[in-house]
Amino acid sequence: MRRWLTWIALVAAWLFVVAAPDAGAAAPSSAGSFAVSSENAAATRAAIDTLRAGGNAVDAAIAACLVSGVANPTSSGIGGGGFALVWDAATSRMTALDFREAAPRHLRAQDLDHRPVDQMRRGLLVGVPGEVAGLAEMHRRWGRRTFQQDAEAAIRSAERGFVIEGHMARAVRSHHAGLQQSLALADRFLRRGVPIGTGARVANPALAGTLRAIATSGPSAFYRGPIAADIARVVQDYGGCLDESDLAAYRVVEREPIHVFREGLDVYTMPPPSAGGLLLAQTMLLHDRGQMTRAGRASAAYVHRLAEGLRGAIADRMRYVGDPGHTRVPIDRLLSDAHIDARRAIISSGGSHLLPTFAQPEHGTMHLVVVDRERNVVSLTSTVNNAFGSRLVAPQSGVLLNDELDDFTPRDVAGLFGMSDGGPNAPRGGARPTSSMTPTVVMKHGEPVVALGGSGGTLIPTSVTQVLLDMLWFEMPAQAAVSAPRFGIRTVDGALMVEPSLLPEAAVAELRGQGEMVVPLAVPAAVQAVRLGVRGQMQAGADPRKFGSASVVR
Repeated sequence: MRRWLTWIALVAAWLFVVAAPDAGAAAPSSAGSFAVSSENAAATRAAIDTLRAGGNAVDAAIAACLVSGVANPTSSGIGGGGFALVWDAATSRMTALDFREAAPRHLRAQDLDHRPVDQMRRGLLVGVPGEVAGLAEMHRRWGRRTFQQDAEAAIRSAERGFVIEGHMARAVRSHHAGLQQSLALADRFLRRGVPIGTGARVANPALAGTLRAIATSGPSAFYRGPIAADIARVVQDYGGCLDESDLAAYRVVEREPIHVFREGLDVYTMPPPSAGGLLLAQTMLLHDRGQMTRAGRASAAYVHRLAEGLRGAIADRMRYVGDPGHTRVPIDRLLSDAHIDARRAIISSGGSHLLPTFAQPEHGTMHLVVVDRERNVVSLTSTVNNAFGSRLVAPQSGVLLNDELDDFTPRDVAGLFGMSDGGPNAPRGGARPTSSMTPTVVMKHGEPVVALGGSGGTLIPTSVTQVLLDMLWFEMPAQAAVSAPRFGIRTVDGALMVEPSLLPEAAVAELRGQGEMVVPLAVPAAVQAVRLGVRGQMQAGADPRKFGSASVVR
């Protein structure tokens, strides 16, 4: 029965025609002019409106990112940061921009020795926000409309109110106890202590004023002056050391994308401080497509071999990946034939290789993909880290702040990997913590063919990798690939977390016989993807796990 349902889903994805800009979770194949996939219907509409008004992929990505931060603050916002891969069709150049949050320069490693931190000291976890600087830098390099035009939809949403969608309503229900610890968030999302539901309208006038100031005066309005003072004050009130000089000193970093060539495809993905791109690139180099596809994606052999490779990449993350500005990350060696061959030999020896215990949360994240008429591509991930970040809201500016410094590796966890000094991702003043975010673009003969990324913490790279393999190896349409059941690796012990309907019972029994610890996957990641074909054909897929929204528009 499961196989019939899978085939029905695949056929439906192929036959489904053009979606309207306000379509729900699915968008079809079409000879489209442009495509958008995001985790929020309002964000997707903002991107489509921007493209229709003459904006390019970067303008549309800025509009969608800002709207998402207003309407879906559990996942992202201007109090956070992120990464973006941008393909410029005119120059045939791929650019990776790092606007990840950075630690304040006065942070001490011992400040984060004991986690979780006390609620009254959660300002210690707030990193310098990078999203405003990142979006402004994207606009400076590639924007076609004015930044004010790109920001208008977000300003309007904050000023007049936005409608609570499915994912946001679920997040409010799940985290209502934490929201009660923030007067600003409780006032916005709770009514007499009861979470508001889908369809409710919520405004944020203070944030609207901040967005308008940024749109009018540029990023300096955020990083200097009253808004910066407001942010620094609330962080310090809650035990943090971030100050106005940290905000004024923030800079976007352009990095060289990780690039691997495999089976006629150029795969570009995010370099450190992302560890997600390394995992994806190692996986592409490690496995043979023919051998894996013959086994079948719902087989014990496929899942076990893929899982073993992913575990090895996760271990490499812990041992080697940190902020390149503060530690040497040996990317060339980690992607070398010798390293990949050694990993392949370990997998071939049989059994399961479990991980030392470690955990990194990263649940408050969103991803979007935009492809415009000229086939410029933006794959952008933004985050506030945990759901609703630190739950600290700067009172005058309405900015919800991240808790990104929780992504630094705790000293005791580093010790499990034999690193007494805290390892490459130890807390350091000015450093950017290692992330799982994995924006990725795949090229063939100099043309983009797939762009994707995801949200969901340490499950991001494993999920993005599986979706990419489904699209490239198993030739799944975009929507079928992002909707298909997946598995994840539990970072506390390396267990195989499996979504219902991925594997038949016989395959689960076979995996357990190989030493796999198989458990249900309760909180999956979400992936957004666009596939490009010949003669303008495009497909857009939005993950139903977070009520995503995708459109292909002629």
